[in-house]
Amino acid sequence: MKRLIARTRSLLLVVALTVIAAMCTVSTANAASSASAVPHDPAGSSQPCNFVQSLETCQSTDHTVAYYNTAHGNISHCTFVFDVTWGDGGGAAESLTDPTDNQYLIAEHTYAGPGVYTIRVTVQVTAGTCTGINSVHIFTLLKPSPATYGPATTVRAYVAAINAHDYARAWRLGGRNTGESYRSFVSGFSTTAWDTLTIVSVSGDVVTARLTSRQTDGAVHTYQGTYTVDSGVIIAFDVHQVG
Repeated sequence: MKRLIARTRSLLLVVALTVIAAMCTVSTANAASSASAVPHDPAGSSQPCNFVQSLETCQSTDHTVAYYNTAHGNISHCTFVFDVTWGDGGGAAESLTDPTDNQYLIAEHTYAGPGVYTIRVTVQVTAGTCTGINSVHIFTLLKPSPATYGPATTVRAYVAAINAHDYARAWRLGGRNTGESYRSFVSGFSTTAWDTLTIVSVSGDVVTARLTSRQTDGAVHTYQGTYTVDSGVIIAFDVHQVG
C-alpha cells in the first residue's frame, strides 16, 4: 500500500511539473512576441477581408485584402520583418522596430480577379530576443452580385465605421484613397466625437452629402461635397468644410 501511495504521489508530481512547464513556456512566448490580435471583420460578402494571425480563412467580393499585426508584450528592443506573399505572384515586406502596444497595417493587396488564394506571412526577428509567428491564410475572392452595395450605402457604411472607431473598415471602404497613410488617417479622427451624415443626392456613382462633425471639445464642423464610389469603395473625395 505504501508503495502504491508513493507511486501515485510521484505520478501527481510529474503531472504537476508538466503543467507548470507548459505554463512557463506559454508565458515566456507571450512576454516577447509579435502576434496579430487586431479586431477584425471576417467578411462573408462585400465586406473587406482584414486578415490577422488568428483569421485563417475569409471570403469577399472586395478585391483588396489587408494583413494587420498587433504588437504586445516586452518588445521595445526588437525588430520584426514581415514577408507577405499573396498567392498570385505578388508580395510585400514591412518592418517594425521598437513597436509599442498598438495595431499596425503591415500590407494590403488588390487581386485582379475571382479565385482562391493562399496568403503566407513569414515573420523574422532581426534584433532582440522576441518571437515571430508565421501564418497561412486562405482568401476567396467571390464574384459580386449585381447592385448589392450601392453608392449611398457605401458612404453610409464608411461614416458608420468611423463612428464605431472601426478605422480598419473605414480605411478599406475608401480611407486608403484619401492620399494619407493609415496612421495619419486614424489620427485625423482623434478629436471627432460623432459624425452625422445627410445624403443630398445620388447621380450614378457620385454621392453628394453633408456631414456634421461634433468634436470632443463640443465644437461642431460642417462639411459638404461629393464621394465617388466604384464597386463598394469610395475612390475619390471632394469634400470641403462649409461651416
